[in-house]
Amino acid sequence: MKYEDIIRHEEILEYYRRGCTILDALGYTDHSVAHTKLVAERAADILRSFEYGQNLIELARIAGFMHDIRKCDQQTSSCGVWRFACQ
Repeated sequence: MKYEDIIRHEEILEYYRRGCTILDALGYTDHSVAHTKLVAERAADILRSFEYGQNLIELARIAGFMHDIRKCDQQTSSCGVWRFACQ
């Protein structure tokens, strides 16, 4: 999957929607989709500034977007979440 596929994947987005409700109630700071997109773009910008290749930049964007997903749904096994990135 590409970054653009992941940020539109309904099941992945649902993890964030449900999780953010729980995290907000627990007093955590923003872990929304907007936050994860910002992290993804910053990771890509850093690698671009060091002139890394597009494949690594794409992986950094994916990792940046997915970095908090485990926090968003503690009931989900990491295998169930990460299988999307490997398809």
